[in-house]
Amino acid sequence: MSSRLFRYSLLGVVALAVAGLAYYLYHNSFYTLDLTRRDRYQAEEVVQSAFLMCQMTDRLLQKRESEIADQVQKALSVAGYPVLLDESQPWQVAIPGSPSTDKLTLPRMAVKTFRGHKRNLENLGEALRRFTGGEVTILQRVNEKGDHLAVYCSISGVESPAEPTSLIPARLGNGEKEMCLEKLDQGKTVLRPEFINGTLQVSYYYPIFADQKNIATLVVRVNDPDLERLRNDIIDLRIGQSGYVYALKGTGAHRGQYQISFNGERDGENIWNARDASGRPFIQSMINEALALKKKFDRVSVPIAFERYPWKNPGDLQPRYKTAAVVYFEPWDWVLGAGYYEDER
Repeated sequence: MSSRLFRYSLLGVVALAVAGLAYYLYHNSFYTLDLTRRDRYQAEEVVQSAFLMCQMTDRLLQKRESEIADQVQKALSVAGYPVLLDESQPWQVAIPGSPSTDKLTLPRMAVKTFRGHKRNLENLGEALRRFTGGEVTILQRVNEKGDHLAVYCSISGVESPAEPTSLIPARLGNGEKEMCLEKLDQGKTVLRPEFINGTLQVSYYYPIFADQKNIATLVVRVNDPDLERLRNDIIDLRIGQSGYVYALKGTGAHRGQYQISFNGERDGENIWNARDASGRPFIQSMINEALALKKKFDRVSVPIAFERYPWKNPGDLQPRYKTAAVVYFEPWDWVLGAGYYEDER
């Protein structure tokens, strides 16, 4: 009898232990799952907030664009309007991605006043700087494809055809269109923040037409307090212990370039070819995921994708997994990411 009672008691203890273990595993798995959901939800909220902040700032910049446009028209009325002359001009052209330069012959561009006088582009460039308070680049359209050449630039000092100047291709090597140039061909003014000479500035692109053809583009770049405020606000966004928000260029020749980085320490750096601990080009994957999202959104939410990858910092013994919630802000061609380490709970 006693041995039978002992067996029953032992079975009860084992059953209780098994039940306890099952409860622990059940509770722990759901607790972990709950934490994972919470982390992803927080990342969603943060990157969505960054998106809406960009949207609000874009509206402010759009309102300011009309003021800049008025100043551009005043400069044109004073200095003259760009025209193509019946004479040729050779240029030394710097080809993107090539260490060498090439020669390109174009019709000479000048400005023509309302009284019929012809002036050099420098006169228009200086007038634009004086009226807008920004730096100025004048781009001449090169061909039917839509390639452009910087024929005047107050920042880099392009003043002479003897100096190498940059070719801006309408299409990249993979055939992808440069969206900014495509919109200009449609007669649209383009506004976008760009990282120029170490600072994030607002660039306003104004197409110039003659005989119903786009012959040039005036680019005015200005520092803007609302854009600077947005930059600081995005840098201040945090997720958990060390997660943060950043902005990358989505398409074009500068895709993968940091527009806003962690604490602003890597602004302007291009990380398109960066690879994670497994050797996968995760930035390319991240940007492609964001570009594939539907562009439609409402006031409540925006389309969000997730990128999960192993990352090993210098000094770490083992890689740690990170997850980034990403969205695409099309007006500026920005991919916004909110990344965090999964083990920081």
